[in-house]
Amino acid sequence: MLPRQPRAPSLGDLADDYLTSHGYDLDLICQIVDAFDSTASAEDFALFLAPSGFPIAEALFLYRLIDVTDV
Repeated sequence: MLPRQPRAPSLGDLADDYLTSHGYDLDLICQIVDAFDSTASAEDFALFLAPSGFPIAEALFLYRLIDVTDV
């Protein structure tokens, strides 16, 4: 039997599907969850992720996907 893989926290159906379809791994998803939980606006979210190489436009779009799901 294979060891059980930890589940990524959910950011809502749309955001989860987006991240999965683009190949984001558990570590990156956890970093995105931390960014969402630690910021109060889309701009702050994007700036939180930018130093790790996350594109600003993609972060702003992802924030909209997360925000739409009312996480």
